[in-house]
Amino acid sequence: MVSNLVIFSVLGFIALAVGLYSIGVYNAVVRLTRYIDKNFANLESILKQRHDEIPKLVSACQAYMQHERGTLTELTQLRSAYDRARGSEEKIQLENQLSGALGKIKVAVEAYPDLKANEQFTLAMTRFSALEISINDQRQLFNDSVTQHNIYIKEFPALLIANAVGARERTMLATPKAEQTDHPAPFPLQ
Repeated sequence: MVSNLVIFSVLGFIALAVGLYSIGVYNAVVRLTRYIDKNFANLESILKQRHDEIPKLVSACQAYMQHERGTLTELTQLRSAYDRARGSEEKIQLENQLSGALGKIKVAVEAYPDLKANEQFTLAMTRFSALEISINDQRQLFNDSVTQHNIYIKEFPALLIANAVGARERTMLATPKAEQTDHPAPFPLQ
């Protein structure tokens, strides 16, 4: 009789512990997901400012960059696709592509000394440089929250609960290759 009571007590304690642990994991996944969403919303407000500057950049470049017309068109198309995108995952994919296209423009600018002297282009690049610094800071916060989330949902035993509640890995924003070098500014204007 006493042994049955002990067994039921131990089983009840184990069930309670598993239940409380599951609640804790679920709450942690929700909290980490909300941090990702908050950091993306903060980043997106700066990305919108950059996207608003893209037509000015394209306009300034069109007269000079005849050979890069495809890159300018790609930049415009990606900006439009981003505006139509639904959900942060799709926007992240498009932003990664858009950053790559902007990197191509940065490289191409070096071949056009007359373009670098253009006042409209200089103003657009100055604005872009300031925005890129803010974007980089926000990208870092966003990627840190994504990394914490992705690590947490893959750690054992939390992954058992995380999988059960549908938690999935999130995509980080890539740092464009041009920004991975030791350039003092994203758009050197020398």
